[in-house]
Amino acid sequence: LFVEIQNDYCYIGALGGFGVYDIAEDPIKPPQIASCSEPFQFCHGLKPFGDYLYTAWNYDGFRIYDISNPSYPILHTHVRFPEPTDNVGGFWIVNEALCYIIQPYDIKDYPEQSPVLIVNSLTDPANPEEISRIDLPIDYAFFSRGEVDGNDLILGDHNGQICKVDLS
Repeated sequence: LFVEIQNDYCYIGALGGFGVYDIAEDPIKPPQIASCSEPFQFCHGLKPFGDYLYTAWNYDGFRIYDISNPSYPILHTHVRFPEPTDNVGGFWIVNEALCYIIQPYDIKDYPEQSPVLIVNSLTDPANPEEISRIDLPIDYAFFSRGEVDGNDLILGDHNGQICKVDLS
């Protein structure tokens, strides 16, 4: 599960999509006021900023939803990654201007590929722009946690691997 709160709303992403909950109406058992269903997809991360909800999906890149009306999220932009995979192995938004996405490759399936950190500018949510790619020095990248510390992105995965990426 991925949980984020903005103002009076809680956004929860999981297998099959994400839901929007009104925590002002009832903080103990908030009613779900909207949902986005994506069968066979896993919402691998989400982050609300202003009128937009940024989401990452396994095997489907990332999407930006207009949440100016949280009861009715509208798909604003869909960004797919180049083949051989659209898989998202990690997703972090530092601020409204930058998005970091891990595109993993399994070394057994794609021995010529290494995982990459894709840096996108979000200054224009209608047209996110890839501004750089950084090869990661590991065999497989499926990072479940990450934190930005100054100019470093510290990543940790479910196998106990840790990777530090210089973002400067």
